[in-house]
Amino acid sequence: MMLMRTKAIGLSLTVLICAGLLLFGCAKEGPVKPRLLRSMAELDQRYIPVLVFTDLHKQREAELAMQRYKEKWLIFYDDYHKLDLCYGENIVDKFWQEDFKRLNYLAASAEALIEQGELVAAHARLEEMRYIFKDMRHRHGLDYFLDGMTDFNNAMERMADILRGKDRLGERDLRRLKEIFEDAQNSLDGLTEARLNRELFRFDPEKVTAIKARVRQEQQALSALSLALVSRNADDIFQAVQDLQPNFVVLFKAFGDFQPIFDQMVKERDENKKEEVENETKNN
Repeated sequence: MMLMRTKAIGLSLTVLICAGLLLFGCAKEGPVKPRLLRSMAELDQRYIPVLVFTDLHKQREAELAMQRYKEKWLIFYDDYHKLDLCYGENIVDKFWQEDFKRLNYLAASAEALIEQGELVAAHARLEEMRYIFKDMRHRHGLDYFLDGMTDFNNAMERMADILRGKDRLGERDLRRLKEIFEDAQNSLDGLTEARLNRELFRFDPEKVTAIKARVRQEQQALSALSLALVSRNADDIFQAVQDLQPNFVVLFKAFGDFQPIFDQMVKERDENKKEEVENETKNN
């Protein structure tokens, strides 16, 4: 009897411990998620400029953007990397800390590469980061407008890869382009229907209106690609795929905070001019 009682007590303790873990481990997830999503938006506002400037091969701008991103990333890392988030039926996200470790490595690697002037390699590291963040949000059901843009951008790049270096298209190329077009269309439809959380990005109503207009313009450009694919005219397809990019870049940049970098560039330029004038005066 004593043995059975001991087992019963042990079983009860186990149940209580598990219940406690569920209560205190996963239940805190609710209030944390909005704060986490807001922090991710703030991080992206600094991430987007460094991604853009490395792509444009703007060395000094990339350095300044990386400095600003690093400051925000270190705060974000300290706040969230040990978070015990759960998803599904109270399943602890065992990949969370692994993802943070990878993100930290990629950020440090991108910073070092930028300092060495290796902007192409740095850009590749930065690109990987947004897919990791996207997967993290997907696991936890976090609705995030920029993830739809990442999917659309991925489709654009895949189409561009098929066209690169070719002057005509075969049946296999056309079939693959049509398949990827469906992915692009689904991604863009999601953006058209999605509610852009202006509080999350602290956008004013005018900026939200402008962003929605850009999404509609991208939809028109995609419609032109649909017609080109139906016509099977290689020149029209090449042009239509190319025409997707400019408007999308403007749309993507709207979510980044570029002004502090522009202000610093102007400040440094003025300081350099002042120094040049002073040196000329001394020499004369």
